[in-house]
Amino acid sequence: MNISTKATWFLILVTVLWGATFPLIKSAITTINPNAFVAIRLMIAAITFFPFILHKTPKTTPTILKGALILGLFESLCYICQTMGLQTISSANSAFITAFSVVLVPFISPFFGLAKPTKTDIFASLTCLSSIFILTGAKISHIHTGELWSLGCALTYAFSISYLQRITLKIKQNLILLVGFQILFAIPLPVIISFTHPWHIILTPILIVALIFCGSLSTCLTFFLQSKYQNKISINNAALIYAFEPVFATIFAYLINGEAIYKSTIIGGTLVFISFMVSQFSHLFTHVIKNIWQKIYGYILLLS
Repeated sequence: MNISTKATWFLILVTVLWGATFPLIKSAITTINPNAFVAIRLMIAAITFFPFILHKTPKTTPTILKGALILGLFESLCYICQTMGLQTISSANSAFITAFSVVLVPFISPFFGLAKPTKTDIFASLTCLSSIFILTGAKISHIHTGELWSLGCALTYAFSISYLQRITLKIKQNLILLVGFQILFAIPLPVIISFTHPWHIILTPILIVALIFCGSLSTCLTFFLQSKYQNKISINNAALIYAFEPVFATIFAYLINGEAIYKSTIIGGTLVFISFMVSQFSHLFTHVIKNIWQKIYGYILLLS
């Protein structure tokens, strides 16, 4: 298995873990302040991850600290916006709006010195957007506070994906330090904001599961896998892999919260897959079509 294929599968795993967070957070924040949830989630992540990097901290460089600070800020804003949005909108609507980052990434990445979007990238991204809309059955005719929070999540996450691609091209070693400090630097903002409201917490099984899952797997593991593997494929392909998040969010919403799965789930999920395949293999299709055209043109010349 080559590195790009391996990276693709690991990033799909990242997307599965992200998808599970939507219904878990939706259920959990009925018993806890949203910003307190984010703060505790990140604290659990730090406690879980830091034992693995303590022996490497002497190798920390200014580049790692700077990159971790910026990524930590993006991630904390992303988590805050996601959690606040889930207070007032469904998991499906939140997943749809958050996945709008897929469309934003090709247009944001050039600001970080990355490749400009190709026509294929733009087409695949827009197709993906329409397919996610079908998948979730989201309706954006009336914009409310929850939708605006989720849109903020999409925007900050698009910046995070783009900056991660750039910084991991510069940092070739000790990426685990980048992940550790990213988690650490993400903690202060939600902690500060959370103290503006009382920490009313009702400890329930779903809250405990959500905090442990989101803190360990959906933060520690996904941060590490993203940092290690995202730069092994193009930024636009990575963004389209992340577009599968609403597929998994919809499935987990059904399994955890009993949200219904409609025909639109199957249709939209299929279109997400098609847009992903177009982005991944467009160069092969182009090569095949070019060869066919050259052969046809050769036959025409022979006949003439």
